Amino acid sequence: MAVDPHDEYTIWTVDAGGDLIRVRNTGSAAAAAQVTGFPIKGEAWGGPAADFEIADIARDPTDAALVYVTLFGTGIEAIWRGRIAGATVAWENLTLNAPRWQDLSISVLPGSGDVIVGGGVGGWVLPGAAGTTALAAPSVWSGLAEPVRR
Repeated sequence: MAVDPHDEYTIWTVDAGGDLIRVRNTGSAAAAAQVTGFPIKGEAWGGPAADFEIADIARDPTDAALVYVTLFGTGIEAIWRGRIAGATVAWENLTLNAPRWQDLSISVLPGSGDVIVGGGVGGWVLPGAAGTTALAAPSVWSGLAEPVRR
């Protein structure tokens, strides 16, 4: 689950089917929560197969149109960025040279836009990936020499 840094009434979580959803509630006890689905289990669009779960969710603190997820499943394309437009999302595979490992955590650093992933096998940074429409070439994940502190 991730709290949206752009809207205090919104959280990002996973539905019963394992797909990403945005839940917005204005805070009024009488208001029903608005739930919008952003499916990533997408054989229809060429996304990863349905045999995985979302491991972690991160929101870009400077670009409200971007959401990042890592997927729980060894050997799969595990790192994805979604570009949100209204009630739809266009997913982009950011796995690149990162390990295909389960249970990676993901964060976006404010200011630099660096995307950080880490898990039991190490930590990696994709410099300046946040907020870009296309990654600069050559885009590769770099190993982290020291732990990242928030």
